[in-house]
Amino acid sequence: MVRQHFDNSLNELQTSLIELSQLVERSISNATASLLSHDPSLIERVESDDDEIDDLTDFIEQSALNLIRTQQPVASDLRILMSIIHISVELERIGDYAEGLAHISSYIGPSPNIGVNSIITQMSELSSTMMKNSILALVNRDVALAQSVIESDSELDVLYKQNFKVLLEGMLNDSNAIEHGTYLTWAFHDFERIGDRAENIAERVVYLVTGNNRDSST
Repeated sequence: MVRQHFDNSLNELQTSLIELSQLVERSISNATASLLSHDPSLIERVESDDDEIDDLTDFIEQSALNLIRTQQPVASDLRILMSIIHISVELERIGDYAEGLAHISSYIGPSPNIGVNSIITQMSELSSTMMKNSILALVNRDVALAQSVIESDSELDVLYKQNFKVLLEGMLNDSNAIEHGTYLTWAFHDFERIGDRAENIAERVVYLVTGNNRDSST
């Protein structure tokens, strides 16, 4: 009976973690749309979601710590609980980057013709997919999928460098694009950091399943 209660509590925590990832995914989507459309209502949605993300992260962390304190879990269960805490914090930080993207969109007006909208979409889709796949890998305890997320981070890094160069060239060719382009360099960096956090989650999944740990201090 005690074990059943503990397993049910773990399942509820994982459900909350999935809910958190869905909130973060929505926040990334709305932040990206705000960069492309400059719609103030989208910025407000991201800010509202960020408050909900923070509250849910706190709930997950406190619930996990309460289980550790009251149930005295064995080593394998403790590893799961610590992984849930770790991943929830990574998701909360991704939410912060999404909020940062939304704020950037509030600083800039319509884009000069420097060809960045498709770049924004590319980087958003890749970083968001990495995050979604890292959570899917957790749910299914899928090491191969987690490894694919880790490998995708290199792809995102290459995309970031290539697109940063495109952006600089656009700024050099049009002095009116310099201010706008500077803000967009911040946006590109935020997308790159979302990918880094997704990689951290994937590395935690590998550790959870295999016991093999990698340094994920980014």
